[in-house]
Amino acid sequence: METIPQPDIDVDRARRNHEDTLRHLQEPERDFLEIGRLLIECKDNRYFEVFHYRGFVEYIRRALKGKIEYSTATRCMRHYRFSEGPLSPGLHILRRIRKAKMDLLLPMAEAGQMSPELWKWAVDATWEEFRRDKNRYKPFIRQASVPGVGGSRHREIQERIREIGESLGRYAQMEYPSYPSREYRYDVVWKAFEQAVGATHVFEVCDKGGDLEHDINKLAYAYKTIGQPHLLLIVAKPQDRSAAKSLVARGAGGDMSRNLVVETAQKIDQLYIELTQPSIRDFINLFMK
Repeated sequence: METIPQPDIDVDRARRNHEDTLRHLQEPERDFLEIGRLLIECKDNRYFEVFHYRGFVEYIRRALKGKIEYSTATRCMRHYRFSEGPLSPGLHILRRIRKAKMDLLLPMAEAGQMSPELWKWAVDATWEEFRRDKNRYKPFIRQASVPGVGGSRHREIQERIREIGESLGRYAQMEYPSYPSREYRYDVVWKAFEQAVGATHVFEVCDKGGDLEHDINKLAYAYKTIGQPHLLLIVAKPQDRSAAKSLVARGAGGDMSRNLVVETAQKIDQLYIELTQPSIRDFINLFMK
């Protein structure tokens, strides 16, 4: 069981982090990157425990109640994570674009679909021009490429599954260790809440070059050991669905087949983008939290 941070250093830091977050929340349009940084620091260092909240989501909803919605908090965190990534145009550019524009651009930016010309246009356009003309620019966007960045697609799908889960009010964790053995690490696990013994969903991502049988065996082990969760195998292309189902039918996955869904990475991308739409976000905030 994790302990509350030591009072001599970490409690002080946690309180200062909380105060800084509240201060920047006074001007979120300008300070969205700093808000994201502070929230990530709070979550990663478990500063919310200093204020006696069981989890980060509870801290956002109660300690920052009326100041920021959880969906807004996760977007600010995504903005900051993107700002540190290889596809970021730089902090000075993101600050000039401001939060409202970045909320709309973020799915394209994370997918590597932004060109230097589009970043410049986003900086220069007024909000009305940006909102009216954004879709018109999409056919002319060239795919960004970053030399030397390998394996990013697998990680990107993991991140998207994690964020989808958090949007739906689940506790989501990547690289979750198997129990009781430490033989496996599941790509993503969703739980009803952080301290829950079992999981509700376990995901394995088998992208290009992956080992389908190995991933199915991991899901079968999860089915036996953590409460018979929903199992989702995410594959690179539609043809891989047939190969996966054939392996399961031949007994590779044991008796977990009725709980297994095989879906494509493209479907995850689609769901992820749809969840960023304001109307969907409003529905989630009203009915799903």
